[in-house]
Amino acid sequence: NSGTLTLNNATVSGNTATGGAGGNSDTTNGNGGSGFGGGIYNTGTLTLNNTSVNGANSATNGVAGAGTGAAGVAGSGSGGGIYNDATASPDSVLIFNSTISANTASTNGGGIANVGTLNNATLTITNSTISGNMANNDGGGLYNDSVSGTTTITASTVTDNRADNDSSLVGAGGGIRVVSGPVVLKDTIVAANYQASLQVETATVTGGPITAGVNQR
Repeated sequence: NSGTLTLNNATVSGNTATGGAGGNSDTTNGNGGSGFGGGIYNTGTLTLNNTSVNGANSATNGVAGAGTGAAGVAGSGSGGGIYNDATASPDSVLIFNSTISANTASTNGGGIANVGTLNNATLTITNSTISGNMANNDGGGLYNDSVSGTTTITASTVTDNRADNDSSLVGAGGGIRVVSGPVVLKDTIVAANYQASLQVETATVTGGPITAGVNQR
């Protein structure tokens, strides 16, 4: 979505975004492509009302070439359910009374990846559930790298999400991983999220400011 999109009483399921493989070479192998937003890729204004983004949405990186030349670099697979891309221009995602569940990412943000520059990326989640999402690296439920864009989660539950799902010992923030940007939680539960390789709950938010009054277990 690069314009204005509103989904009411909808289901987004069974979609994939996969980066292409890098070319093989006997000099320098090609880099893998990136797959962003398995369910929805947003560069505009996205609103979800009573909508489910769940079940087999996935974002997968492309592998590097495997020739005899110098190694290439694998791509990124982020935002299994939703990828909000505000790196070039302001955009926003508003989620109300909805569920983001059972989505996967080979890199970051199993449920949602919110990425921007300056104050471009705005994410608002109200009375919703983020659960059962998995990322091989950071942010099983939500990966937030919005710089100065604000993420606000109100009256919602973030639970049973997993970072480091491939047990590679790379990954943090089973529920929420904050790389940058203010994240405000109001009357919200962040609990029972895991870093798979350790089988214990990780810090529910890493690296960002949190408001008072948050129920965390």
